[in-house]
Amino acid sequence: MHTPVITQKFRERTDAARVLMLLGVVLIHCNILSFIPGGGNRAVTCAVGFFSEGLPSMCVPWFFLVSAYLSAIRRSDADYGGFVRRRVRSILVPYLVWNSLAVAVRMAVQLTPLGQYTSGGHQFTSLWQTLVDVYVEPALWPLWFLRNLFVFTLMLPVLRRMIDRNIAVTLAVLLIADTFTPLVGIFYYGAGVAAARLLSPAGAERMLGRCGWLFPLYCAVTFVSVWCGFDLFSVLRNVMSIVGMAGLWGLALRGGWSGLGFLGRPDATFFVYAFHGLVSPYIVKGLVRCVPWEGYGWLCCYAVAFAGVAGVSYAVYYAVSLSCGRVLPWLTGGRSAGV
Repeated sequence: MHTPVITQKFRERTDAARVLMLLGVVLIHCNILSFIPGGGNRAVTCAVGFFSEGLPSMCVPWFFLVSAYLSAIRRSDADYGGFVRRRVRSILVPYLVWNSLAVAVRMAVQLTPLGQYTSGGHQFTSLWQTLVDVYVEPALWPLWFLRNLFVFTLMLPVLRRMIDRNIAVTLAVLLIADTFTPLVGIFYYGAGVAAARLLSPAGAERMLGRCGWLFPLYCAVTFVSVWCGFDLFSVLRNVMSIVGMAGLWGLALRGGWSGLGFLGRPDATFFVYAFHGLVSPYIVKGLVRCVPWEGYGWLCCYAVAFAGVAGVSYAVYYAVSLSCGRVLPWLTGGRSAGV
């Protein structure tokens, strides 16, 4: 079976889109709406809601879709065993490591004054409950994405066969499963498999290159939804998410965003995705409690929280990559600058 060629340009500009989507995830976890007293100024709450709940709502779905697309493009069912072994290393192992690390960090923090910024630690009442609390829930909540992604990886051959038989029916079934079962993200993963069935990387690049205008449309609809207080996404959530991700991915493919340095490295993206979940509660709650924010100052608080979480996460990645090179593969699933 011929494997479609993924060009260096497509890879690099998809890595650029990955960085933008990652920053969107960081925006979500810097949300301060619950800390603004009495609802606050409407303009402030709408702005924070737009950047923390509206605009980045497409980001995690995009990660599901692009992972499925690249996996389905690169792998055949004949290589399924090897594919699963690689996914154990690249997804499951770092998932277990980061959740174990999260528990250790929280237990240590409980012994310091920063303990007031934690949710109370973990109560290990039994082995089963410990496994559920740490690795199924999971302990580091943003990593629910990796948990679901690994499950979907195991389902890839089945999804391929279903999509080969009838794409529309399969996507409808996956949409129902995504909405009413714990398989959150399965619709977007299936959409990525379907895209691989219909579009080569060259075809995807041509099509997405014409979709950049969809991103301003997505932003406008999202802003109106947030400003009017009407959750339009509850009605058109999946459609609008695909519109937004196609638009932003298209802009990345059309723009000259290849020179991102270490920011665009797959290992950096993975590390920051996991690490920011460790530090964001402390940075956000610390900023909220230590500074008497008022009025439009809350926008400054949100901006500082985002810059702090992203900056600290990338700085720690850079320090670890320089000083603990042998540890980094365990934390990033063996990813490197070109994987």
